[in-house]
Amino acid sequence: MPFSIETTIEQITAQFGQSPLKSTLENALKTSLNQKQGEFEALQAALQNGDLTQEEFQIEIEREKALLTAEMETLKIIAKAEIQKIVNQVFQAITSQLK
Repeated sequence: MPFSIETTIEQITAQFGQSPLKSTLENALKTSLNQKQGEFEALQAALQNGDLTQEEFQIEIEREKALLTAEMETLKIIAKAEIQKIVNQVFQAITSQLK
């Protein structure tokens, strides 16, 4: 069966349910995985052609997993910084109104 990033994204984002972050996570996954589609297809072909052993294939998949984790962690840090910025602005506004 041909590899499909879209199918993978659909399967994963369906698990997000009603999360308010669903579209943000979906967009982040689409961007990252679409950039890697060629790499995944090359890995699949190499495995099928016998150019990679199952162990080598698994090592490459784990490497890709680590890269995606790092990308998602970066988004987490950015989101946390944005939330802190908003909270600071809210309390600056509240403080200025209470004076």
